[in-house]
Amino acid sequence: ERANSNRILHRMYDDESLTIKQMIERRIEEIPEKERPKIIEKGQNQTVIAVELVLSTSPEFFDDHPENFEKWVDLNVQHIKEKYKDNLLDIVLHLDEKTPHFHINVMPLEHIERNRRRTKKQIANNESAGTYSIYNFNAKKLFSVNELRKNQTEFAKVVEPLGIERGIKHSKAKHTTIKEYHTKIKNFLFNNTSKVNKKIEFKLEKPLTQKTLLSNNYERANVYYNRVHKQLKKFTSDVREYITCIEYALNDSRQKTALLSNTIDKLNKICDNDHELLSTRFSEMKQELDSLRQIEAKLDYQEKGNIELAKIIAVERSERVELEKELYRYQKPSKAAERAL
Repeated sequence: ERANSNRILHRMYDDESLTIKQMIERRIEEIPEKERPKIIEKGQNQTVIAVELVLSTSPEFFDDHPENFEKWVDLNVQHIKEKYKDNLLDIVLHLDEKTPHFHINVMPLEHIERNRRRTKKQIANNESAGTYSIYNFNAKKLFSVNELRKNQTEFAKVVEPLGIERGIKHSKAKHTTIKEYHTKIKNFLFNNTSKVNKKIEFKLEKPLTQKTLLSNNYERANVYYNRVHKQLKKFTSDVREYITCIEYALNDSRQKTALLSNTIDKLNKICDNDHELLSTRFSEMKQELDSLRQIEAKLDYQEKGNIELAKIIAVERSERVELEKELYRYQKPSKAAERAL
């Protein structure tokens, strides 16, 4: 329903009817025939002719800095065009989901020089065979794990002026699906609801004293330090747990708010659509009613005409019968004439 809000920010060719594959085929046709790359279409070593990249930023950025949205778009588009140049197929900005993001299609095409094979004569004379240039698809090289890490660093530097930071390098965090994440939040909140409302405070205890006959002796400094240090570690752990609870509760609240907002939007759309549908149907029914009234008036007029016509036909029949009787009387011979015959 929101697909119309997406923006096409770049295409290799202006013809929007061309698919990604057709653009690639057209690009290859522009390369001199001797330099065209080989494409393997079947088997395990199929050639990767395009790579799709998805580029986004944490949702909080768009919520907290809506004024920087267009700057974010412009900086990224400029960097993408400079980085991929003639290999860039298209850039599409998706605004049909909650978090804006780019879909970028790139040809993993490189222009390389290769050494020619030397002939026996060249080898004997220690001569060079020369080189030749060729285009080659090489997704493994251009989009390897190390290259993707470099990409993350490069793209982060581009938007650094907007206050966006790069993700943690070499993070061992594993991908969690949205469903798994929300399940984890619900389970955590169910088991730690009391901790969210818990009041956390830290009181620095005084050193313990030991009464003697002559004076009060305080506990030794190292003993006091160790005791307070343990209490502080426990307090720090409680604070971290408390922060986690608050974050999870906040995320759960955001999820519920988003779900409620989506439900409201859907209901509003349904109501608007139903109102429009009912309005259209009412107009159609009104037209049908007017047509029926016209037909009814015509039928009524025709029925009256049929009644009058029936009366006229009845009178004509009656007159005709009388005329036939009169005619019969005149044509019938008298009794005298019958006897004479």
